[in-house]
Amino acid sequence: MFWLVSVQASERAFPELRGSACAAISAQLAEPLAGTAPRGVAWIAVEDRGTWASRAVRDSSTTWLHELDARASAVNVGVMLIRRPGRAGREPVEHRHVVLATTLPGRSAAETFVMDQNEDLLDLDVEQLAAGNLPGRGDPVTEPLLLVCTNGRRDPCCSVAGRALADRLAAIAPHAIWECSHLGGHRFAPTALMLPSGYAYGRLTVDVGLELLRQPMSAPPLVEHCRGRTTWDPQGQAAELAVRASEPELDADAVMVSTLADDQRQVTVAGAHRHVVTLQRNPVPEPRSISCGAEPTTPMVVRVTEMVTADV
Repeated sequence: MFWLVSVQASERAFPELRGSACAAISAQLAEPLAGTAPRGVAWIAVEDRGTWASRAVRDSSTTWLHELDARASAVNVGVMLIRRPGRAGREPVEHRHVVLATTLPGRSAAETFVMDQNEDLLDLDVEQLAAGNLPGRGDPVTEPLLLVCTNGRRDPCCSVAGRALADRLAAIAPHAIWECSHLGGHRFAPTALMLPSGYAYGRLTVDVGLELLRQPMSAPPLVEHCRGRTTWDPQGQAAELAVRASEPELDADAVMVSTLADDQRQVTVAGAHRHVVTLQRNPVPEPRSISCGAEPTTPMVVRVTEMVTADV
């Protein structure tokens, strides 16, 4: 990728999060990442250079954005705000960049364009987008995009760790990096979403981020830092990652997940194997804050209890 430049072998560490920060506590307790990704079979990312509220889209004063979000969420399409790394609120956006992406295996793709009027997205067929069909309004995305959560009003960890990561990656790969609004799981900060594949990541570093950007869009996820593919529900995310841990070479489009029962997911590897994965949702053994300043709770984690494999 022509815009990547060499990185010094020794990099400065991210600013250290306070010991009481939710991300620091989660990392210390080694809370599993698998099955924690946000949901979305497709994504609509709209540029907004202003200061984002805690719930950036739903708390926005923009009426058309609320209408778009309501229609999109009804068909499991996520809507988020994005901006290039740097200080927020520098100038108003007259012409907003938009990224549309579908994450369905075999149909994952993205396109980007500039909308002339804020209401231009209200005629978007979100059902077609959810089915894996891009409208063809803009230029195809040919190299992966990494959207890093920096929504500090939602949680300070995203502001401290997320912005540090976004700034450093943008200095190296400026065309590939966007800041984005809340991705859930701020206790896993820095968090990011890779488009168009839809793999969400947590506890990222500059080195891992660059490794993701150097790969083709169809490359397999980096399981160690992966929270799951937003295409699937939490159990499906965890089931896919369990299979990928044993078959790490499988590309992004080689794996499909379907539901057999509440606690079982079928993970099919194209032309090769079928895995029946049994899962449990259990509370974590030690209480922890899922957000900075929140009272400690015991969040649920998805764990694989059995995996049975057969030829297709």
